[in-house]
Amino acid sequence: WHIGSLVYCGALMASQASAWLLASMGSFAAMSALLEAQIAVYDRSMRAPLPLIAASLAALSVATAWVLGLCFARLPVELIGVLGHGLPSAFFALGFLPQLRVFVKAWSVAGYSFGITILDVVGSAANTYVLLRTGGGWAEALPFLTIIGLHGVLVALAVWILLTARGGCGASEKGTDPPASAAAGA
Repeated sequence: WHIGSLVYCGALMASQASAWLLASMGSFAAMSALLEAQIAVYDRSMRAPLPLIAASLAALSVATAWVLGLCFARLPVELIGVLGHGLPSAFFALGFLPQLRVFVKAWSVAGYSFGITILDVVGSAANTYVLLRTGGGWAEALPFLTIIGLHGVLVALAVWILLTARGGCGASEKGTDPPASAAAGA
């Protein structure tokens, strides 16, 4: 998601999009940098302090988005659409695959936050609204629409898991095993 947000920031800079959209996607990239720094510090036992790693990743993110913006500015508008909107959308879609896989493999939604999902959907919907109201098109909104759509898939799967794990909607005899069709795909 971090890479997708950086590519999209570059496209937004090249197309001179609204400061609102750039700030919104920039904050998403900054949060991605912070989360990656936490992973580096806590999961991999790095010796450097979290603020140093987070600041380094944030600075690298800004530099990367800026360079991408300069590169996109030299491209024809059509390529900016494909690379600057399509590529981030693909990265965002790929970012959902690990969570979907964990849901199906474990047949559990332990650790999943419906609240965070709601915040992400509301933010993406707001960005889509701003884009469309300020003259942007559906192509520019594709990254946000991808996020909204895949959260819908994630929520639908989470609800299905919750219903089947509790003995409703076709649960197995034990009430915790995934249906045979889901287990075969894991």
